[in-house]
Amino acid sequence: MNNRREFVPLAEIKSGQYDDRQVKCLYYNRTLCQQTGNKGCGESVQICPSIDNSDHNTGDAYCYALWRNSTDEGVQLVFKGCWFGASKSCSNDEIYGQSSSSSTFMPNQQHHKAPCVPTHPPKQKDLNFCCCKGILCNEEVKQMPELLLYSTPPPEEPGVITTTKESHDYRLSDIIFYVLLIMAIIFLASVASMIVYFFGKCPRKPHTDDVPTHEPLLIDGTNLPTIGYNAHPITLKEALANGKFGTVYQAVDGHNRQVAVKVFSMQDRSSWQIEKDVYSLPQMEHDNILKYLGAERKGEGLGLEFWIITEYHPNGSLHEYLKSHTVTWNNLLKIIQGIGLGLAHLHEEIPARENKDAKPSVAHRDFKSKNVLLGNNFRACIADFGLALVFYPNTTCGDAHGQVGTRRYMAPEVLEGAINFTRDSFLKIDMYACGLVLWELVSRCSYNEIPCDEYSLPFENEVGPNPTIEDMQDIVAQQKKRPHIKDSWLKHPGMALIVSTMQDCWDQEAEARISAETICERINSLKLNNDSTFNQANISSSNNHRTAMATTTTPIMATTNNNNLNNNHHVNNNQKNLNTTFLPNIHLHHHHLNHNGGGSPMRIMIASHNNNINNNQTSANGVAYMYRETGT
Repeated sequence: MNNRREFVPLAEIKSGQYDDRQVKCLYYNRTLCQQTGNKGCGESVQICPSIDNSDHNTGDAYCYALWRNSTDEGVQLVFKGCWFGASKSCSNDEIYGQSSSSSTFMPNQQHHKAPCVPTHPPKQKDLNFCCCKGILCNEEVKQMPELLLYSTPPPEEPGVITTTKESHDYRLSDIIFYVLLIMAIIFLASVASMIVYFFGKCPRKPHTDDVPTHEPLLIDGTNLPTIGYNAHPITLKEALANGKFGTVYQAVDGHNRQVAVKVFSMQDRSSWQIEKDVYSLPQMEHDNILKYLGAERKGEGLGLEFWIITEYHPNGSLHEYLKSHTVTWNNLLKIIQGIGLGLAHLHEEIPARENKDAKPSVAHRDFKSKNVLLGNNFRACIADFGLALVFYPNTTCGDAHGQVGTRRYMAPEVLEGAINFTRDSFLKIDMYACGLVLWELVSRCSYNEIPCDEYSLPFENEVGPNPTIEDMQDIVAQQKKRPHIKDSWLKHPGMALIVSTMQDCWDQEAEARISAETICERINSLKLNNDSTFNQANISSSNNHRTAMATTTTPIMATTNNNNLNNNHHVNNNQKNLNTTFLPNIHLHHHHLNHNGGGSPMRIMIASHNNNINNNQTSANGVAYMYRETGT
C-alpha cells in the first residue's frame, strides 16, 4: 500500500489535471495555518491513497472534517483531510438523496455536491465530526438537524438506531446530572455567602453572642454608662451625615438628652460589629476618642437595623466646620493637639493595669477630616471605626484587605498595593492621612490678619471632587505630588513648623513618617512659646543679635552675637561662647525660610533625640529648635 499522501493546490484540482478516480479531500490544519499563515489554510487538496484489502479487511478512503460551533465565529474549522474507516461510519447519502461516492468532479461545470454532515452525536461536546466519499466532499460542512440526528437513522443500518438511542439516553442523563450539579453549587455558594456576610472576612477576636433585639449591650460587664439604656425610648431626629456604612442621626433619649445614633443596615452588619468591638476595647476611653454609649439591634426581619449610640457634637465634623468657618491660631493648635493625642492613644498598645485588661494597638484605616468631630472648646474627637484593624497579641492580619479607605486619603503604598501587612505599616498609613488633614486645617487658619482661601479637599484642584484610584495613583504615587504649600505660611514661624510636621507625615517613604506622639511634642513646643515668640507679628533686623530657643519638655534658652552656629552646638566667638545645655543624641535638620516682606530670614531646625517611653526604647522625634535674627 502506498501510504504517501500528496498535497496539490486546490486550483489545479478544479482544472481537472488529476485522476478523478482518486479520492481528493480539501486539506485544512488550524494549528499549522495559525503558525505559518499560508500552509494548511484550505488552499490545498490532499490526495488519499487507495487501501490494500490485504492489509485492511474492511475500510476505504474518505474525506473528513472536524469543527466547533462557536457563538462568536460560527463554524470554527479544526481539521480537514483524508480519513480511513468503515463505510457505515461515513454515510450521508440517504440524508440528501444522493450518493456522494458516485459524485464525480466535472471540470468547467457547476458541481452541486452535498455538504459533509455528521451522522452521529459528537463524542466530545465541543467538537463535530463528519466524513464523506467524493471529490472535495468535505469542502462544505453543515450541522445535522436534531430531527435527523435522533429520529431518522438510515434504515438499512439498524446498528445506527441503537447507537443514536444510546446517545440520546446518555445526553438526557448528562443533562440531569449537570442540572443537579449546578443546583448543588448554587446552594453551597449561598451558604458560603451567608457565612462571610454574618461573620466578616477578617478573623478578629472572638465576638460575644448577639444580644436580643431591643436589649441593652454591656460594656466590661456593666450597664451602659450615663444613659445605661434605661433611657429608652431613643427618638431619631435629623440626619446629620451619610457614610460608607451608615447614616448618623441626631437623637433624643428618654431623659431628653441629645445623643448621636449611627444606623447600619443589615448588609453593613460586619462594620457595626467591628466598630462596636473597637469602642468596647479595654482602656479605649479617651478625651479625643468619640465617647461610646452603647449598641443595639432594632427591628426584625428585613427591617433589622444596628445602632451605635455615642455622644453628640453640635459642631459636627471637622470637614463640615472648615467649609463654613476659619480657625484662629490658638484653635488650630488645640485641634491639631487633639488629633495627635487621639491617634496616639488609638495606635498605642497599653499594658494591663489594675482591674483593666491590656489595650491592643488599633489602626483606623479611614482617617480623614469627615471622621474627626469637634466638641466644645474645639476638642477634636476621632470617630468611625468601621474599617479599623485591631492588632491583638500573637495574631496576624495577613488576610486583611490592604486597599481600603477613602481614595483621596490613601497613602502611596496603598494606591500601589505594596503594603507590608505589619502593625507599623498600617499605623504609617494613618499618619499619611493625618498630614492631609493638617493641610486642610492650615489652609483655613486666619492669622496676622492674612486672609485664607476657600475650603477645598486635598488634591481637589488636581483630581476634582470624585477621583478614581487611577487618578490618585498618578498624582500621589507616580508624580509624588502633595497639596500646595503657600509662601505666606512659611513667613509665620509657628506655621512653618506645622508645615514641616505635615510634610513629615505625608513622606513618600512610609518608614520616614513621624508618629502621632511626635505631633503632640511639636505642638507642645509651640504652645509653650506661643505667647513669647510665635504671636509676634513683626521681626526686627536692626543688628545681628540672635536668640536661640531649644525646646523639649523644658525650654532651653541661649544667646550669642556670633552668626555661625554649627552642628556641634558650639559657637566660636572672640568675645563670648555659647553656654547652654543640650540633650544627648540630637540631630538637627535646617529649614531656611525666606520672607518676601520686611524682616530678616528665619531658620527653623527640627531636631530629634532618643528618649525612652514606657521602657520600650521608642524613638520620639520632633523637638523644635528655633532661632531668629532680632533687633536690640
